[in-house]
Amino acid sequence: MRNHLRALVVLLGFSFRAAPRQAAVLFASQAIAQVAALGAVYGVKLVIDAIVRGDVDGAVVAGVFIALAEGIAYMLRRLFYLSREVEERASLLIDQRLMALTTGIPGVEHHERPEFTDQVELLRAQRGRLTALTNAVVSNLVSGLRLVGAAVLLSGISPWLLLLALPGAASVLTGRRASPILERAREASAEGDACGSTSSASPPRPPPAKSCASSSLAMRSPPVTAPSSGR
Repeated sequence: MRNHLRALVVLLGFSFRAAPRQAAVLFASQAIAQVAALGAVYGVKLVIDAIVRGDVDGAVVAGVFIALAEGIAYMLRRLFYLSREVEERASLLIDQRLMALTTGIPGVEHHERPEFTDQVELLRAQRGRLTALTNAVVSNLVSGLRLVGAAVLLSGISPWLLLLALPGAASVLTGRRASPILERAREASAEGDACGSTSSASPPRPPPAKSCASSSLAMRSPPVTAPSSGR
């Protein structure tokens, strides 16, 4: 858990260092937009209560409140386009860090180390996912606010309505179990790409790993055929 939080902080740091003002506006606007949308839902309850009481003025005030809340939510959600700008700037920053990492080390020995090439290839392949983390965090923040707000509104009507959230727990649990499987698949794919790029290089070099060397030897060796019995 601690490693996941540290990785989250590091990756979000790329976005806030690359575009601090855009990232801050993105987080604040989407959170306020979700709160305003929940306020509009609560305004519907106020309208119904006013109609039941026969309070015309109360219904009009609640209707104006709904209109204002929906308008604020709509205008703030339009600022979600900032996520693309944040992703582009964060991608540029990650490219600069990778270039500094691969070219700043003297010599070429580190390029022959399989663990180094695998990690670099994994970062290059998953660069788009890294820069999209800010968008994912914003979406999760909005979903969390929506969940908490819906729970508060439902509990105000009847606590038994909170049982409607139980079916969603299965989706959350299966999603957490699927994440490590996807991560292992990405690492295996990055290792295979590193072996392929090493074997296809034009100048002959020592193989970076035993698995790559055995694969190249198997590809270059001629097929062995059984001797024919007839003459």
